[in-house]
Amino acid sequence: MSDSHITPVPPIAQSPSGQTEGSVDFMEMNPPLENNPTERTPTERTPTDIDTIKTCCVTWARENFGEDFQFRQYQLENIVFILNNILNGKVKTNTLEAPTGSGKSIIAMVICGVAYKYYRMNSYILVSDIGLLEQYVRDFNKYELNWGHLKGQGNYDCMMNGMQFRNGECQLAHVSYGTLMNADMAMQEGFGCALSCECILHRKRAISSPITLMTYQLYLNHMNRVVPMMEERGGDPPFTQRDIVICDECHLLPTIVQNFASPEIRDADQQHYSNIIRAMNDRFILISDDVTSENLFNVQRQIFTSPDNVTAYEHIKRYRAIIDILQSYSDELKKSFAKKKSKLNKNDRSLLFHLDWLSSQSAMIDAFCTIVDILGPNTIVRNGEKADEYKLDCIYGDYMTANFFHAKTNYEVLLSATVCDADMYKKEIGAALYKDQKMYSFVRIPSTFDFTRSPIYIVPSIRMSYQEKEKNFPTVLKLIELICHNHSGQRGIIHTGNYTFAQRVAQGASPVLQHRLLVYSSAKNKQEYLENYRLTTDGILVGPTLTEGIDLPNDECRFMIIMKCPYSLLTDKLVVAKMNLIPRWYQADAMKRIVQSLGRGIRHKDDWCVTYVLDGCVMDVIVQEQHFISPELIQRIRLMNP
Repeated sequence: MSDSHITPVPPIAQSPSGQTEGSVDFMEMNPPLENNPTERTPTERTPTDIDTIKTCCVTWARENFGEDFQFRQYQLENIVFILNNILNGKVKTNTLEAPTGSGKSIIAMVICGVAYKYYRMNSYILVSDIGLLEQYVRDFNKYELNWGHLKGQGNYDCMMNGMQFRNGECQLAHVSYGTLMNADMAMQEGFGCALSCECILHRKRAISSPITLMTYQLYLNHMNRVVPMMEERGGDPPFTQRDIVICDECHLLPTIVQNFASPEIRDADQQHYSNIIRAMNDRFILISDDVTSENLFNVQRQIFTSPDNVTAYEHIKRYRAIIDILQSYSDELKKSFAKKKSKLNKNDRSLLFHLDWLSSQSAMIDAFCTIVDILGPNTIVRNGEKADEYKLDCIYGDYMTANFFHAKTNYEVLLSATVCDADMYKKEIGAALYKDQKMYSFVRIPSTFDFTRSPIYIVPSIRMSYQEKEKNFPTVLKLIELICHNHSGQRGIIHTGNYTFAQRVAQGASPVLQHRLLVYSSAKNKQEYLENYRLTTDGILVGPTLTEGIDLPNDECRFMIIMKCPYSLLTDKLVVAKMNLIPRWYQADAMKRIVQSLGRGIRHKDDWCVTYVLDGCVMDVIVQEQHFISPELIQRIRLMNP
């Protein structure tokens, strides 16, 4: 693996003259020799043959999960396969599609536990959201695994001022983490609260633990922002590259990386800038005369009105330079709060909110410029449905994942129930760019569930495409009414595809059905509606964002309705660009969402849930993608007439 690297030649990355830029070798991925256990000290030379690895897995599992623990079908052999790939330096990226019920968290924990106990290899476990992180923490506690976990600062509150930890009293006073994590030093600085602060305790444990759980977003931030910054200052980063990174819900990896470096720019941003600049002037902090909210607003508009991407990128770099000036003074502005003897008032809290936004925007625009400097300005997608809201994207998500993720790892284990099209996924995450294709491995575990009670009924004659949705909506509404009536006394969910359809279902439903519907209106109140849904006996949760991250076992979900095929929006210029760049990407992306939807109501081998698909476009996708989805899903399909 020592000669493995990526040498990308973006086909549309061109210089202003129109000539294709030269190849850029921006990603050397050379797992260090010390990752090989045979290179470690004599006391750590556990053999790495298959039989020894298997014995270690069985022993570790019984010691930590109990003597009666039994691996589920396919679990042990795939754990051994992955560990063999890692311990013997065979494969960098190990992708495992493991359907719901395969026990992905057990797979992750055994790999980490065995790798550390017997081979002294340290690991990160990455998850896509706080909900999944909390599930893992519960498992850690259940099995008394004293491993670390850490959430972003926005998920912790300061005990002294009630603000998010990033704006806690210690942070405003610029007291270092090193001081806060040392009991004596923290007391001397007047922050004895650090001894019981959840954020400090979690951070201290996460740093020292050989296995640490965090979100993708936090990991990307540390590897791409904190580590370079600390190294530049001559300090020691708290989290550095480890031997193994395990990614749960890995199908979200490309999207998460894309969002990591895709800044949103809105006309409303002027409010942030105005408040920050006014506060600086009030505190006599001198800044350049051209750093005004009006200038920033004008530069933003020029970005999106430029005739070409090369010109637009010049304005983007100017925008970045102005933001960097503001960001350089933000610490000085925050120090003024630490000197206040009175509690933070409403205006203070508002200003801290604006400063947090500035920090996030600065980091995101820096990441965006990093990838554009590599690939060229013609890879930029200037996106925006509304005249006052825009988003900057890069068309080459695979190069972004390679640069921001793969380049920061040694060995990876990618786990998901919905990889679906394995070849497409390999391209999406940038693994197809590996010089040595032996660095990548994909394995699919068959489902062991009994789906005889979980048919998928599809109505192929009804289509909810853009051209036909209005004509067919009344028929779909009647079918929803009939299906819900046939499932009286049972709970279910309706995947509507968008919020507009969710509201139209609620408005057009009969009074009896309306009484059962729980229709949320935004991502912010979805959790509240989900909790209320669980308290009912016959409730129906309705909305467009129920495809993943929701665990509804047994009677919590006995039927589902997919009202519309979950295609990505064609109003999104990045979606259109990907469609033109990658054949079949659009269909593969929809198929992945469909499979995610189907998994919400069947959570274990004895569970069941009946699904109704009221958009024939879903059948089109299944036919096109049938070679890339499990045979178990195909066997569940039943066609019906309305």
